[in-house]
Amino acid sequence: MVQEIGLLDENMLLIGSDSDYCFTARARGWEIWRIGQAYGVHEHGASSGKGTDYATELIKINDVLYFAKKWLNADLYRELASDHDELTPEYILTEVSKLQHSRQQCQKLMAQQTSPKTTKPKTQLAQLLHNAIRCHKEGNLQEAETHYSRALELEPNQALALHSLGLIAYQRGDYEDAQEFVSQAIQENPKSALQYNSMGVIYEALQQDAQAQNAFTEAIRRQHDYTEARCNLGQNMIRQGLFDQAESHLKQTVALAPDEATAHLYLGQLYHKQGRWAEAETSLNQTLALQPTFAEACFVMAANYRDQGQLNQALTYQERALQLIPDHPVYLSHYAGLLQETGRLAEALEICHKVITLLPERAEGYYNLGCVLRDQCQFDEAIKANQTAMQHNPDLAEAHWNQAVCLLTTGQTESAWEHYPWRHQVGNQQLYPHQHDLPRWDGNDLKGLRLYVHCEQGLGDALQMARFLPALAARGARVIFGLWRPLAKLMEYIPGADEVIALDWSIPPQVQADVMISLMDIPQILRWSPEQTPAPTQGLTFDPLQQIHWQRHWGQHDFKVGLVWAGSNQHVNDRLRSCSWSAISRLTQASGIHFVSLQRDGVDLKTRQQLEQAGVEDISGDLKDFTDTAAAISNLDLVITVDTAVLHLAATLGKPTWGLLAFCPDWRWMLDRDDSPWYPSLRLFRQTQPGDWDGVFERVQEALIKRLRG
Repeated sequence: MVQEIGLLDENMLLIGSDSDYCFTARARGWEIWRIGQAYGVHEHGASSGKGTDYATELIKINDVLYFAKKWLNADLYRELASDHDELTPEYILTEVSKLQHSRQQCQKLMAQQTSPKTTKPKTQLAQLLHNAIRCHKEGNLQEAETHYSRALELEPNQALALHSLGLIAYQRGDYEDAQEFVSQAIQENPKSALQYNSMGVIYEALQQDAQAQNAFTEAIRRQHDYTEARCNLGQNMIRQGLFDQAESHLKQTVALAPDEATAHLYLGQLYHKQGRWAEAETSLNQTLALQPTFAEACFVMAANYRDQGQLNQALTYQERALQLIPDHPVYLSHYAGLLQETGRLAEALEICHKVITLLPERAEGYYNLGCVLRDQCQFDEAIKANQTAMQHNPDLAEAHWNQAVCLLTTGQTESAWEHYPWRHQVGNQQLYPHQHDLPRWDGNDLKGLRLYVHCEQGLGDALQMARFLPALAARGARVIFGLWRPLAKLMEYIPGADEVIALDWSIPPQVQADVMISLMDIPQILRWSPEQTPAPTQGLTFDPLQQIHWQRHWGQHDFKVGLVWAGSNQHVNDRLRSCSWSAISRLTQASGIHFVSLQRDGVDLKTRQQLEQAGVEDISGDLKDFTDTAAAISNLDLVITVDTAVLHLAATLGKPTWGLLAFCPDWRWMLDRDDSPWYPSLRLFRQTQPGDWDGVFERVQEALIKRLRG
């Protein structure tokens, strides 16, 4: 009975003032009689007397150690513990250290004790281990743990039992206990490769990757052809970002064991992380040829296709992974993301709720739900989902960033700013790829300081936000503006910038400055609100000869309209914001208008033929950079464009601009308005249903007719 719940008095009642054992009984469903002022003293550790019952002492020590940890992590112990000032985490940790030492002494003395009463036949030990292994394989962890523990009573240093108890603790998520058990097993049997491999897995669970790498290496040293340890080491190196070492090691593993599917899988994962799509696909196909039901290989293949923008192929493999493991939360989460990206929002929403049901305490499920609700323009519900995600994981950067977007879109700018800087932690280096050893400007006095302002995100963002530079110059700063190279010539002399540096994607600029700030962080520091929006950037530079050329070229036309129907396919939401030529071509049916295609990318031979048939002038060959585009736009009467850099350029130039927006727009366009505080000359046409460009162009046609008549 002592082994089951702890120490009892002579009437088989648990004295509730002993909070360790009170906790034990409470956890096991026993009724507690708590006596507030009764205290018991337990001497933990091993004495030298002949009659000492070391097994009972060991049980007592293990119980207190177990519930000392509970005291540090759970409210129940604090509820039951007596009111003593010394019951602090520091005090408990000190006592734990003493008890761990006592436990080691007790185990040694038990091994030395040779009482006839405790001597058991080897057959009984073998039977206990046999039963334990059987229960362990069947998943009956509690019964297996009982058998292993009884085996340790017969042979306290039994390595198999210690190692197996460590595995059970690992399966339950008690990683520190697992580490201690397996460490003891290694001490007893240091030649075991299996035990070092298990220790590596436990170290990874404890997020101690360097120690895990050493453990896997020790396992391989003891057994050269141990493919499981080799695969674990390869994956560990990938996790640490040691890609070259990982590739070399995994290739060696494949050479030793060409039929080891896991080694091919990890090579596929490595190539995928490096953006080596074709090599990743080859390795993953090899994995599936060896093991067609390998769900993880299907999952990685889906991610490989997804990152290439091949969403239909990605869906095929993601669904195949879910057929193999239907309720895998990670697979379901990624499936929801794919459904969201392909516009199947209702299905994505259903999957998100399923993930939350499976893992109600995980923040990622609520974050994914918030993203889908955002795309459905259910912003109130999206904000609630983001809040729940942040409650479960306050450091989930993606949830903060999504919350900032939702709040900005709904005009709640003041609340949005606390979340907006979290975008720097989402791990998306496409925002801005370079690092600088400069302090970040936090809004303090700039007088006499050199401030480096760098672009991030897209070209349109730079055109839009450069309007804030004069406010920084007015504070006394010398502003060095790092600008994407395609815009550098156009914005070379904009107000507020003392120096303009052209940014390349691969080469960090050499900057001499005192402080730095991202261009997109300036609205946050200046506490921008729609009512306090500076005028668009002035002083854009373009070739006057080009301007004159287009003026003469189009002089005979009364009304000239520029068209843009697609943005860069690298944009994360390009599938939503861009439309097809066939969708926008209906506008060209209007008479009395000379249409000009300002589209630079994606104009293939077939599209050129369609433009010619529709009577649309294609000038893409004349648009070498943004100065050429600006010169052309300056001679047009109207620009109609989806949400791209051309929209920002035309509106910055003050040209009448009609912006075509997806159902869920970018945050800067907010909701339920056809004008914008950013650009006085901009008029917005919004989808009323996801993907409904027909309704947009029907309203644009009506507006064009009115414009011509007016």
